[in-house]
Amino acid sequence: MALLSILVPCYNVVRYVRQCLSSIQEQSFKDFEVIIIDDGSTDGTSAIIDEFVEKDRRFKLLRKKNTGYGDSMNRGMAKASGKYLGIVESDDWIEPQMYELLINKAEQFELDLVRGSYFFEKSSGADKRKNYRISGQVIEPATDKTPFFCEPAIWCCLYRRQRLIANDVHFLPTPGAAFQDTSFSFKSMLFSKKVMLIDTPVYHYRIHDSNSISSDCKNAFAVIAECEECFQAVKKARRLDEFSELLYLLQFYRYKWNFKRLNKQLAKEFMDKWSMEWKTRSKTYPLSLIKNLRKKIYAYLIINHKKMMMFYLKNFK
Repeated sequence: MALLSILVPCYNVVRYVRQCLSSIQEQSFKDFEVIIIDDGSTDGTSAIIDEFVEKDRRFKLLRKKNTGYGDSMNRGMAKASGKYLGIVESDDWIEPQMYELLINKAEQFELDLVRGSYFFEKSSGADKRKNYRISGQVIEPATDKTPFFCEPAIWCCLYRRQRLIANDVHFLPTPGAAFQDTSFSFKSMLFSKKVMLIDTPVYHYRIHDSNSISSDCKNAFAVIAECEECFQAVKKARRLDEFSELLYLLQFYRYKWNFKRLNKQLAKEFMDKWSMEWKTRSKTYPLSLIKNLRKKIYAYLIINHKKMMMFYLKNFK
């Protein structure tokens, strides 16, 4: 049994998948299995995957009909057997020492989750992301909520698999949806006892047009279900009093990011849903829970003055 299971979800990535799988194959850490989930690719991706599966017995294939990202990831997690779990998106690639670094830290400090930094790979060149303020320190999320405010970059992390299983941490399987890293990232942090952020870039995240859903009506409201999943996870864990303010803040950042990507009509519809949701929630969890004055004002405007807030969000950062 391998110490590490790496999930690679694939769908029509013929231009990138070879670089991705090669970067995994060339890892300095060798005790791993790679579970490739081919979600019904039609562009030649499958042939490249087959090459790796035939030549390297650590590479295993799960081929299925196209049912979407969430279902692919859940099936991959069910097939995994390692002590630790990693995720590499099939259009990205990783540094040769990525998993050696993350696993060494996880073993040394008995971590449930360890997260490295990463590069945004743009056509103009690489842009290093995340200078973690508390890099290299053991953090207990129950008392220090700092890690919850990191971007939901699930692919630069290493997870203790048993911790995910014990707390039923999985992906929303909604076909054709988006933002499915949002709730997984939150839940994996919520149920971790000890985590660490490492300010060493280990992952290359490729930016291209398909990363955007700016005018896609089908995905315009997907983030709502993801944030609701976060809320339900906290509720199930009976930690709502502890997390009420944080949930408001995280939802604001996620919703704001989504809102600014939408066209005028979709943005209006999204703001209507946002306003109604917070109006309902504020009856049980009042805005007075939000200690940050600016965010409290934003929340008040979202509920009571939608047009004013829409203008602000569209025209200011």
